[in-house]
Amino acid sequence: KPRGVVSQFKHGGFVVYEKNGHGLVAAVTDLGSIMDWNSSNTACEELILNGYSDWYLPSQAELDTLHVNLHKLGVGGFESKFYWTNSELGSEKAWPKCFYDSCPYYYFNHSYDYEKTNKFNVRAVRVF
Repeated sequence: KPRGVVSQFKHGGFVVYEKNGHGLVAAVTDLGSIMDWNSSNTACEELILNGYSDWYLPSQAELDTLHVNLHKLGVGGFESKFYWTNSELGSEKAWPKCFYDSCPYYYFNHSYDYEKTNKFNVRAVRVF
């Protein structure tokens, strides 16, 4: 990398944000194929990537930050699809986040609840 360029990759993935030496990192790729909500949680919790084993499925707020700080800037190779969050609405539903460029305004600024059996993309995160 050229001198003076700050790396976007450290702590095992793409840095989403950092303040005072702490922050949030996103895994460098989606986890396998699309998954239901329960499989998404399990896949993130069992992930060992770049020497780290403390990955998890992001919250709504964390996924919103990934969308703004990485996806909208073209960083991280996110697909234009829905991604699961760890945020639940009871035992049957959870909230994904729309990463489509053509999502209606509502989906960009809100999460929409779906049955946990639906299959969406998954991106793990970890804090440092």
